Amino acid sequence: MESTSIRMLLDHLVRGVDGVVGALLATADGFVVADRLPGDDSIDASGLAAMTAAALGLADRMTGTVASGTTQLVVMRAQASQVLLHRVTGVGGLAVLATAEADLGRVGTVTAEIVSGLERLASTWRTTPPT
Repeated sequence: MESTSIRMLLDHLVRGVDGVVGALLATADGFVVADRLPGDDSIDASGLAAMTAAALGLADRMTGTVASGTTQLVVMRAQASQVLLHRVTGVGGLAVLATAEADLGRVGTVTAEIVSGLERLASTWRTTPPT
C-alpha cells in the first residue's frame, strides 16, 4: 500500500500544475512505488517504472563521461508531449508526463518541491519505500 504522503505529493503535482497529465515514482531498480497516471490504461506503470530507472542509469553513464556527479534531471520532448525524469535520492526516480504546451519552468519549480518532499519521506524509511 502506498503511503498517503506520497499520494498527496503526486496528486498535488498532477492536479495542481497545468499540463501535467501523470506522474510515477519508481525505485532505482525499476519498480513502481506509486503513480498518478491517466485512467485510460494507455500507459503501463510497470514498463514506465523500468524505463525511468534505465534512462536515469544511462544518463548517469553519459554524464559520468563528461562531468562528475549523478544526473538530477533528464528532459525529453516529443511532438505532443514532454517527459521529465527527476532523481529522487533514497528512492530512485520520478517520471513527470506533460503536454507539449506545458510550461516547463512551472513544471520544474513544482516538481523540485515535490522531489524535496519525497526525499524527506525517504529519509524516514528504514530500508525500502512503501509499496
